[in-house]
Formats: sequence, structure tokens, C-alpha cells
Amino acid sequence: KFGHAFDAFRAAVSDSDAVLKDLEITDTERAELLKNIERKLKPQPTKLRADIEVTCSDFEGIDAIKAALSAGEEASTENCPIRVKLVAPPSYVVTTSVLEKQEGFDALERALEAIKSEITKRGGKFSVKVAA
Repeated sequence: KFGHAFDAFRAAVSDSDAVLKDLEITDTERAELLKNIERKLKPQPTKLRADIEVTCSDFEGIDAIKAALSAGEEASTENCPIRVKLVAPPSYVVTTSVLEKQEGFDALERALEAIKSEITKRGGKFSVKVAA
């Protein structure tokens, strides 16, 4: 039906009743099997990061940088939490950890765009050093 046991186990993670209903096992065995399958085959989150530099030498300076970085963190969603951490001024790291890689790239792109628009609006400079 599935070709290989691994394919059946992957299908059982999302729809256990359809996959395991034909097996002649007790309910406790079924529960233990599901627990092990979910533990081993649970999707692992992917960590994405971008190294950026944000500077502002206008009067607002530090306040402008704080506002820009806060705008980037506000681009977070429930599934894609965005965090901005200081490496050493003016270098910052923007990170997210997601199950869906494309969703993470989109969230990271929105955060970087929010930071860029906010800091340039306040007279600062923004550059992406490494995005991965």
C-alpha cells in the first residue's frame, strides 16, 4: 500500500487512523507506536538568519536604530518569531526558526524591509551583509 514502512510512518504522523487502522495491534501498542513515530519523524525547525548593519548618525541616532529594529521584530507572526540581536555595533543578526522554509524566508524578508524603511525614513543607513 505504501511501498516502504518509512512512507507509512511519515503518513502516520499526519493521519494515524487511516494508516494504522488495518493493523492487528492493541490500543496500548498503537499509542506507543504513534508516540515513537511522532518523536522520530516530527519535522525539525529550520533556523534562518541574516547579518545586517544599521547605522544612523543623525540627531535621533540610537533611538532611530531602536525603532527600526523594533519594527523588524514586529514583522513576527505566530509561526515565525523574528528576533534581532546585537553582535557589535553596527552589526545585528535577525533570526527566525520555522518548520516551513519558504514561510521563514518571507517573514525574514518582511522584517528586513521594515527595518530598512524605518531607518532610511529617519536618515540612517541599512545594509545586508549575509542572508542565509
